[in-house]
Amino acid sequence: MKKFYTILIIVICLFAIQLYWFGIRPTNIKKDCYEENQKSKETISALDISDERYETLVDRAYEECLRKNGL
Repeated sequence: MKKFYTILIIVICLFAIQLYWFGIRPTNIKKDCYEENQKSKETISALDISDERYETLVDRAYEECLRKNGL
């Protein structure tokens, strides 16, 4: 019976780790990068550039944030 509980605890811990790593962590990173991207939009909008170039810079900043944080 003790072995069963040990295995059960290990399985629950592995499930919790997997839930955090693949569910909660990416969501938090995306949220943080979105907020950071909103700040960078203000900086980028101060530049005198075309709309297409503006969107490219904003998208690139968001992607760089994701990569920097491990996604």
